[in-house]
Amino acid sequence: MRAARKRSLAMIGVPLVLVLIGAAVFVSRVVPRMHTAATATTAIPTTDASSTIAAASASSFVAGAPIDGVQCGAAEGQTQHVHQHFDVVINGQDFTPPASVGIFAERTSSPNTPCLYWAHTHTPDGVIHVESPAKDTIMLGAFLDIWSVSPVDRTLLNRIQANPPDRVIVDGKPYSGDYRAIPLLSHSLITLEYGNPDVPQRPFDFQAAGLPT
Repeated sequence: MRAARKRSLAMIGVPLVLVLIGAAVFVSRVVPRMHTAATATTAIPTTDASSTIAAASASSFVAGAPIDGVQCGAAEGQTQHVHQHFDVVINGQDFTPPASVGIFAERTSSPNTPCLYWAHTHTPDGVIHVESPAKDTIMLGAFLDIWSVSPVDRTLLNRIQANPPDRVIVDGKPYSGDYRAIPLLSHSLITLEYGNPDVPQRPFDFQAAGLPT
């Protein structure tokens, strides 16, 4: 009887040990992956189509080439020197473009010299700098196209390019035209809104920021 009981316990014990080992492997491998996936998600809501748009825009681009007629020069032009504030509101949360949109530390084309586009950002606060050698009106669409090939984060841009905004506000008023055609004028406030809630346009103090034009 004792021998039979021992054999019975042994037969039960082996599968049990295998189950416990399998569970340990699952916990050690799968659970950390689940945790990593949860913590790695971006704060900017995206759509299924958004992940490939900027990559496609940049695939055939040669750094320093003109974009929508906007040149890339060795320094800012001073004939026109104006600033705008541009932000994107998604479900009530405010986002702004990253720093260094339109600024290339080194060209990939010959000659290898740094350049920056006449429409660019220096800081991630939403301020666009239009500094050009001519008084040509640059549109928001040109800035977005410059952003699409710049060596900076494009998560927010992907969201914009994947779907048109639900609402557009320019200088505190609703804008019903093509948002890409919004001119980048001195001290313009430009906001693209997605989802809910519908919030008032965020103000920006250009004078306090040391931007008189």
